[in-house]
Amino acid sequence: MHRKHNLSRIQRATRNNQAVVCKSNMEMRSFIRRCVAVAILLTALCGKTSHADTVEPAPVDGFRNNLGLPTFGIAGSNFVRASSAAYTDGAYEMAGKDRPNPMRISLDVHTGPSGQASTFSRNAMQAFYAQFVVDEVAVVSIGCPPEYENLNLPEDHPLKKSTDRPQVYQRSVYDQSTGYSSGGPRNQINMASSFLDGGVIYGTSKVWTSLLRSYSRGKLLADSEKITSSFPAYNDVRLPLLNAPIPRNHEMKPVDRLFRLGNAKGHENPFLLALQVIWFRWHNFMAEKISQDANDSLTDEDIFQATKKLVTAHFQKIIVNDWLPSFLNGNQKTPATTNAPITTTVQTTTQATTTTATTSASATMGASATTSASATTSAPAGTSAPANTDLPPYRKYNSLQQPGITHEFLAAMDFRHTISPGAVWNMKEQCQLSNTPGRDIDDKTTEVKSLRLCNNFWDPQDMVKENLEMIIRGMLYTLGEIENGQFVSDFTEYFYGPYEYSRTDHVAAQIQRYRDHGLPGLNVIRQAYGLDPLPDWTTLGGLNGTLHKLYGGEKPDNVDILTGGLLDKSNQIAGMSNIFRKIVVDQFTSIRDGDRFWYQKKGMFTDSEIKKIESVTFKEILVSTTSLSDAEIPDDVFLCQDKGSCKCKPPPNVDNKTSSDVDICSPLATHDYIIGSEWSFAISFLILALVVPVSSLVLFLMVSKRKVVIQENHKRQSTFFTRGDPKKFVAREYLGKKSGFRDIKGEFKDQDKIIIIRSVENKVLRYVSIAKGEEEQTPPIVIHLSSDKDMSLLAIKVPDDIDLILDFTDHGMRYAFVQNLEKYLTTVGLFFQTEQMSESNLYSKCMDKDQRKKLLDKFFRAVCLKIFEGNDRKPRDSLLAHTITDVRNIKLTITEFADAMGMQPSSLFVKNMFVLANKDKDQFISFKEFLDLFATFLKGSAEEKGRLLFNIYDIDQTGHLTMEEFHRMIKSLLELAESSDLTDNAVKDLVSSMFRHVGLSEGSKMTYEHFRQIFCVDEYANTLQMSTISGEVTKHAPKVTVDRNKTPNNRRNSFLKSYRTRKPAGGNLSNNANGTGAAKTDLTPSRSVSLRVSARQMEYPGSKFNKRLHSISRFIDRYRLQIFWAVLYTLVTIGIFIERAYFFAKGREHAGLRRLSGAWVTAMIRGSASVIMFTYSSLLVTMCRNTITALRETFLHRFIPFDSAVAFHKYIAVLAMIGTLLHVITHGINLYCMCTQTTSSINCFFREYYTESDGFATFHFWAYQTITGLAGVLVTVLIFVMYVFATQYSRRHVFKAFWLTHSLYWLVYILTFLHGIGRLVQAPLFSWYLIGPLLLFVIDRLQSISRNKVEIAVISGTPLPSGVLRLVFRRPKTFSYRSGQWVRIACPDMSNSEYHPFTLTSAPHEPFLSLHIRAVGPWTTNLRKVYSQEKIADDGSSLLPNLFLDGPFGEGHQDWYNCEVAVLVGGGIGVTPFASILKDIAFRSKTGIELTCKKVYFIWVTKTQKSFEWLVDIIRQVEQADIRKIVDTHIFVTQFKENYDLRTTMLYICERHFQKVEGHSLFTGLKAVTHFGRPQFEEFFWAITQEHKEVSHVGVFSCGPGAMTSNVQKACSVMNGLIGPTFSHHFENF
Repeated sequence: MHRKHNLSRIQRATRNNQAVVCKSNMEMRSFIRRCVAVAILLTALCGKTSHADTVEPAPVDGFRNNLGLPTFGIAGSNFVRASSAAYTDGAYEMAGKDRPNPMRISLDVHTGPSGQASTFSRNAMQAFYAQFVVDEVAVVSIGCPPEYENLNLPEDHPLKKSTDRPQVYQRSVYDQSTGYSSGGPRNQINMASSFLDGGVIYGTSKVWTSLLRSYSRGKLLADSEKITSSFPAYNDVRLPLLNAPIPRNHEMKPVDRLFRLGNAKGHENPFLLALQVIWFRWHNFMAEKISQDANDSLTDEDIFQATKKLVTAHFQKIIVNDWLPSFLNGNQKTPATTNAPITTTVQTTTQATTTTATTSASATMGASATTSASATTSAPAGTSAPANTDLPPYRKYNSLQQPGITHEFLAAMDFRHTISPGAVWNMKEQCQLSNTPGRDIDDKTTEVKSLRLCNNFWDPQDMVKENLEMIIRGMLYTLGEIENGQFVSDFTEYFYGPYEYSRTDHVAAQIQRYRDHGLPGLNVIRQAYGLDPLPDWTTLGGLNGTLHKLYGGEKPDNVDILTGGLLDKSNQIAGMSNIFRKIVVDQFTSIRDGDRFWYQKKGMFTDSEIKKIESVTFKEILVSTTSLSDAEIPDDVFLCQDKGSCKCKPPPNVDNKTSSDVDICSPLATHDYIIGSEWSFAISFLILALVVPVSSLVLFLMVSKRKVVIQENHKRQSTFFTRGDPKKFVAREYLGKKSGFRDIKGEFKDQDKIIIIRSVENKVLRYVSIAKGEEEQTPPIVIHLSSDKDMSLLAIKVPDDIDLILDFTDHGMRYAFVQNLEKYLTTVGLFFQTEQMSESNLYSKCMDKDQRKKLLDKFFRAVCLKIFEGNDRKPRDSLLAHTITDVRNIKLTITEFADAMGMQPSSLFVKNMFVLANKDKDQFISFKEFLDLFATFLKGSAEEKGRLLFNIYDIDQTGHLTMEEFHRMIKSLLELAESSDLTDNAVKDLVSSMFRHVGLSEGSKMTYEHFRQIFCVDEYANTLQMSTISGEVTKHAPKVTVDRNKTPNNRRNSFLKSYRTRKPAGGNLSNNANGTGAAKTDLTPSRSVSLRVSARQMEYPGSKFNKRLHSISRFIDRYRLQIFWAVLYTLVTIGIFIERAYFFAKGREHAGLRRLSGAWVTAMIRGSASVIMFTYSSLLVTMCRNTITALRETFLHRFIPFDSAVAFHKYIAVLAMIGTLLHVITHGINLYCMCTQTTSSINCFFREYYTESDGFATFHFWAYQTITGLAGVLVTVLIFVMYVFATQYSRRHVFKAFWLTHSLYWLVYILTFLHGIGRLVQAPLFSWYLIGPLLLFVIDRLQSISRNKVEIAVISGTPLPSGVLRLVFRRPKTFSYRSGQWVRIACPDMSNSEYHPFTLTSAPHEPFLSLHIRAVGPWTTNLRKVYSQEKIADDGSSLLPNLFLDGPFGEGHQDWYNCEVAVLVGGGIGVTPFASILKDIAFRSKTGIELTCKKVYFIWVTKTQKSFEWLVDIIRQVEQADIRKIVDTHIFVTQFKENYDLRTTMLYICERHFQKVEGHSLFTGLKAVTHFGRPQFEEFFWAITQEHKEVSHVGVFSCGPGAMTSNVQKACSVMNGLIGPTFSHHFENF
């Protein structure tokens, strides 16, 4: 009872399917009948059809073989399970985790001796034909993406002798919709059709079949017309034949060397290929017969389809009726019984002549059969040829029968390998053994008598082409191996493998494969097929047998199906176990009964045709297609039978390595796929890593070259010696290792015996005294000359001073200098001596400036310690007493004395002070002399300092100063600014007014009492007392705090008072009601010092953490919009990165990339790629200047910081670079992994990049021969170069290089796009990121292009001081702008496309546009030259070159009018935005236009106003036009010393005195307030809050050096922390 209900899984599946589809099939059949009737009627009416139209050809891939279930048995369908899956996890993990190592099973159980003949007369033909049959119905391919399992080698395994690597098993391809749960376990895919439809002959697709055909007389394409000597054409069309590595020589060969076959695996070995050739020839043989009999009445297609149908029928018959009985039973076959198949006759018409459905081919079955194709043959019921008694009789086609191949069938068919010999005898005519080339044990060529399987894998075509008949004879008369479940070494040790592992244990691999397919143990499968489970180990070698020791357990439940099926001795027939017989019989029954095109099916052939088909034997096919005779072929070709002189021979003993009968297999060879890529990989990434440093080096060299060019220009401007004056020279002075060289001009002075050293700008740098004491005491002057390198170095030793070390351009110039120096020394009566030495020795023997500075630091520190700590106290600050003793011996030269005072050595003030201090008249200042003088400066009272100043100018000690001496004093004080901005008349007016102030008339002399009344009165006494000397020495002085005001409120009040008492005309903070004031107003400021006062200190929390926290909170408050958008953008970027990274790391497997490089590497690659796409697309938005300018005029500017577009551009670029670096680094890992993969794996991973089967995908292939790789390399190099040249250093020194590299941005986007279109991993996504920003950018650029290529006429170009060019040009009619905006210009005479940004200095109401451009770089310098050389045409018009204009563009400065109170801060050339604003304000004030802005404070910070006199003129115009007194101007002249410098205080007193008298500034001539030193912005802003208490918002707009705008920002941050108005800061740096 148990057996009856224990049906196979196929049978159960059939019944279930029947129950489900029964009703629908009945309806379908009815519908089909009606359709057939209609078709027959239409055929009769038409009267003409071709044969191909009336006979349905069998599908090449099995699709619609079953009309009701069209996917049954098709190529690519799943294997069928007769037993339940036994995956370890129930879903997909391989079965048998608790089973023994397959390598151990193979070694211990399945490895045996060779040369033992089959007990049941099975021959090699049967064994290799079995492989041919398996290839027809079942092809197991490797999975994609690949999944691997290591099979570790036992120590005694033969492969262990060649390698320590494990054998790697790659899992089979499977249905991707399975394997997710135990309810739907993984199921593998059969790549072949399950039907016996001739797929190994014709291929499994229409395209494949078409490439095999010749399209002539229905034949397959052959190299010869003669059937018996023809072979398939070579595969020059590159059919995807399996082209595995050749293990014999461990090499790969191209696929076009192979034959065109229907079987992709047809070239595995020469025996299989021989069978392929036989069936190829049989098709052409039959096609030729049909073509001859048809008398050209059939087309090529008709002949081909008829031949294919007939050959397929022969193929089916030979497999089922001839080969299968021999395979199952050997020589124990039982007599065949007679079957009576149902036959019918189907009529067809060809050219109006009725013929039978079977064409004349039916008459050609048999070598001598000749029956007319036009003869009408009846089909009476009759008997068929002997059929296979193992299969149930064929009755009819069963549409519900599942023909699919079972997993168990694959294992059962491995029985063929146990009988396969390791070699086949090579037999010529009369079955005589023939020699063939082989290899001996020493790997030398020798002659052998057999064809060894192991050495002929995958390269058999030449062997078969030359020895086809000998191979066939060998297979016929070579007995198979004994049926004992063991395999020869060609399967257990020398089977083929991948290129990286050329020899494998095939038996172990097959055991693992069936575990991969989830097959359960032996007993479960037996039960599934209706067999009783084995109760014990009796039939498997016993309880203590090898198999039991390996698997263990009381029952063999867990034994692998392959092992158990081969070794089970119960109920064996002809050496095959009953389970394998059952599996094979069931499978072929299913294939036969479920095939709609089976040759015995009713309607396929007539009874007579079937009879003739069944009369065809494989012997007949061999006789028809080869030169073999009937006499040398046995009747049953699948059993070894003696015939005539041909005797069966046992298989060659392949284990005998000394025998001359067999070939010696080549050993296992391994391969590392990275070989061939090592150098290209390493060099490529090394070069990539060097791009940045090399680009940096190029940048440095370009900057250096530019400096050299500038130096050469300087040299060309000044000759080596001034013409006719040998006492002047030009060289480079060496200052030390830290300071390097500086360009200098020198001059010999005869009278003073000194050498004056000046800068290139003629500023005195030092005096070099070459004589000490009296002439007779002066030692010889020592001159060191370098004797190596280019011999251009020279040093003059200077006693007690810095040695003069000079470097000349070459030896000749140094020689000329020495000649002139010697003449000079001779003239002044000084002796000299020269010494030759190396450069390094010269440097070591000389005292340079850096070395001297270290000594002077100690000197000045000692002076300060003496002054502030006294002589009796021990020195502190780690300065030892003996060090003080040493520095006391140091003496200062006048140059060092000037440096200590912070002045120039040529200053009259310095000279007089030096003479006053130099009491011993030795031309040096000693420690004691300097100490006495400096003590007065640091600690003296106002009276003492006033007396000292008087004595400095009373150099003759007469006790009075004449008006001329007082005039010289004022001029000397002005010299500290390095240039005198006042005319002599202005100074004379000042001197006269001061003399009159103390009651002195012209020509009178000023005593100290008069001097004291001017500078030491109570008004200025406190200021004078706080004043000191700024210089090197004060750096070492302790910080002394002076309480200038007792309380903060007093300090604020004193600050305000200094402005509230000024004349209204000066643009004061507080004006008179009527807008005017008295001509002279008494000014008594509470502090007689400039605006530079200490700021109010904020009360921060005491801890460092709280201070830091407070600073951060202020920063966040100020930049809240910028921080918000930056954080938002960053979070979006991170989100994009995380989403893509997670998707590729944890989400659905995509093309196996995760298996290739690892989950996290893949995640980093894809995440960074998305970041790159997002950030580079975003960069385009920040480059849309016109759009940003337009949007900032809308309400959006309150929410989006449009003025920070450039900063945001840089920030995005940083994120983009991070993404790029991460992408490059992880791709480096990925590329390494790719280079270590097999060709098949690479083709699986990257479908768009097919690699030939004989090729290797090396690193240089991926990097330089694919669009993805090449574009990626190029864009990475380009990006690195662009980033290097985008640095501030590059923009400042070689702007053109920055501009040129950044102009290649379009190439970045093209290359990035090309990098993605290769579809290496996924479909390109960059276009989706790019399309929006690109569209916006293109529109924005088109707007610029529409105007920036229109030439604008230049009206004038005026060169101004300090290298400034004033450019005035016509204003286009449609050009509308606001004050504070900027434009981009290009000069066609210099470059048509190089644009540079500049702020407009013209006002919106002016008819022309103007720019003030300072020459600070090559482009601006050349622009100044171009427009400074004005040419006049004959009609008087200017011939200056036109320019291109693009703009205007907006920035923060244009929003000044929106603020109630605006503060404009300009530094240097940074005042240009405010020139336009000031003129706009003046125009609006004069014309009465209403302004939101009620007060504007303009702060101009400049070294000297003489550098920007054009702005002084503008300010003067504003003062005249500003009727409503909107603008209040403050000028800070920074050339004057600050920090209460004594000299600045003296000038401050003079300035205040002059303003009292004249009503305008002594220095600028403006009513604006002039300050000395740098502004203290905190206190200035505080004064504004006190003046405008009702204002809630103050706009601060600054432009200038970074240090200045940074100080403004700090002050705004401090003010925003106080109660009062908000200070918003907008700034631009240059």
